[in-house]
Amino acid sequence: MKLIKYVFALMAVLGIQEVKGQVFEIDYFDKTMVGPDNVDFIYGQQIDFYLADCKLTTVKLDSLVGLQEYELSFVKSKGKIKKRDRIYIKQVEKELRNLTSKKMMVDSCRKSWVDIRAILSNSANVENLDSQKCYEIVGKDSTYLPADYKIATISIKEYLFWNELTVINEVEDSKEIEVEPATTRWEKRKSTENCLSANPEDCLVWCLVDVPAKYKTIVSQEKECPDGFAIDFNKDNCKKNRSLPIGGETTKVVKVFERSTSKEILVQRFLEIGCDE
Repeated sequence: MKLIKYVFALMAVLGIQEVKGQVFEIDYFDKTMVGPDNVDFIYGQQIDFYLADCKLTTVKLDSLVGLQEYELSFVKSKGKIKKRDRIYIKQVEKELRNLTSKKMMVDSCRKSWVDIRAILSNSANVENLDSQKCYEIVGKDSTYLPADYKIATISIKEYLFWNELTVINEVEDSKEIEVEPATTRWEKRKSTENCLSANPEDCLVWCLVDVPAKYKTIVSQEKECPDGFAIDFNKDNCKKNRSLPIGGETTKVVKVFERSTSKEILVQRFLEIGCDE
């Protein structure tokens, strides 16, 4: 198995939710940036890892920006700018806009993790919540009564995620396309009956005959991936998402979830109440 040059170790737990706006790929590094809204179970080490990776990605993007800006200044400093130089300048300026856009996405993802860390630092300790008792729970966005939430003890295990790349196969594909449809036409043909005339023309009769369709063979080169792989964003490799459990034993933790959506509630505080309230 050939791994990609940059293996993005997502130190996350089981359970990536439906892909949302905070998940996006940085095509230069074949990485995936993941925001906290896309992860079910959040814990400190995970946030630290994502923040460190955001920083590393930003440094690499800054390096690419610096290189492109240097190339731009070098071309512009040559004096009279030729046509091919103007084309190159436009390409570099477009690339700089793309890099700036990517930096904004990384900054947005980083800020989301910083914000969630601040929320978690003020969250209440839910380890002692008893699923047999009733509470009024204040979350990040709203207040929950017993009918609105569920308390569960779950197992968390760390996983390593990465993208495996392999070469695209170029396969020859041929197909026939119809260039002229089937039709009929009238033709003079020799009569099958005895014709006694000395003039051959007298022995010809008009017949309606079928004219078959005409076809042309088109040969093309198609890109094909092995089973389980899909063509990646740049269309120059085949990609497959892979994962592997790491670490030791799983950890048992208490979590609180919304009943309607099964989304985790970040508990700010809670108060035990009577179950008949």
